[in-house]
Amino acid sequence: MAPVVAGRMPLFLSAADELQPLRAQKIAAEFNLKLVIRGSGYEYRVVRSLDPHVPVIAPLDFPEPPVVETAALARAVSLDQLEHWELAPANAGRLVAAGCRWR
Repeated sequence: MAPVVAGRMPLFLSAADELQPLRAQKIAAEFNLKLVIRGSGYEYRVVRSLDPHVPVIAPLDFPEPPVVETAALARAVSLDQLEHWELAPANAGRLVAAGCRWR
């Protein structure tokens, strides 16, 4: 396998959460690396902090609707789960609207 030369081959990062792309952008800038981010689906939370020149592969695997048939089940669903269920389908659109490159 050929060695990675700074600035030639992109570094692909598979983000587990919305903060990893921000950390990776700082490291890539420090070492002059090309970066491509495979998103976690939570990029809508930090879209304004993402570098628009870094391509983001936006996942289209949306969360399942929360189970809220009874009051007891509804109380078990967190606000974070409800927010992600509501906002995840618009993640790719928010990235495009913010000027991020996408794949």
